[in-house]
Amino acid sequence: MQDLGTLGGAYGFPNRLNNRGQVVGFSSLAASPGACFIEFDPNCHVFLWDSGKLTDLTTSTIGGSPITPDGFNDAREIVGAADFSSSGGSPFDAYLWVNGVATDLGALGGDCFSRAIAINSHAQVVGNSFSCDGNFDHAFIWENGSIIDLNTLIPADSSLQLAGGSDVNDRGEIAGIGVPSGVPPANLFTEGHAFLLIPCDENHPGIEGCDYDMVDGSDMPATQMATTAKPVLSPDSIRQLMQSAGRRSKPWYRGFGAQTQPK
Repeated sequence: MQDLGTLGGAYGFPNRLNNRGQVVGFSSLAASPGACFIEFDPNCHVFLWDSGKLTDLTTSTIGGSPITPDGFNDAREIVGAADFSSSGGSPFDAYLWVNGVATDLGALGGDCFSRAIAINSHAQVVGNSFSCDGNFDHAFIWENGSIIDLNTLIPADSSLQLAGGSDVNDRGEIAGIGVPSGVPPANLFTEGHAFLLIPCDENHPGIEGCDYDMVDGSDMPATQMATTAKPVLSPDSIRQLMQSAGRRSKPWYRGFGAQTQPK
């Protein structure tokens, strides 16, 4: 047993462990008397523990300040939500942390916020993109600088609107949560259904709903980036959005077949 310690406070919480024995999590600071709230608490910072060293990523990261460590792979790449407001960006957006630098992954067109939830060994990232009022969620995949709405990669007659990406494995298969036709995305956590997306690629032959004629095409989906001005939010509003966001691949996919199961 090994005590990983804290960043000066009384409380430390591990969030992810990779296959190299590295840990990411949250820790309270010396100014905090006890457990931190985790979601956008100024006395609760993100840490990386590696070979006996505990690093405060919230203060040491270049480019943005990590708020959550939601996904962690064996390449020591971390994803979650980070504060990019100091550089004129969003009060929180999905980020990819690599070697001390946080990259803002942006949000889908028309949205204002995002949060990354998982990353695989190919640095493919899935998560949630949020409308500016926080009432609508859209599942996304990010890879090599581009963010794409997963709803644009599934058959048009699919039974669900995909609201959040929860995990992605090394085969590029994505699990998440969506809402049936006619159900507002705001009802995600009361009427949502689980989904599994199977890539339409050479490694997944014979999937119902796949158009394999598109697999060898060269045209990639258009990148969608947020262009809407970021609203000014109070810490309480940001915390509520962050809590909502937290509930919850190979070349670019030409599409997915979908398997769904009622929640």
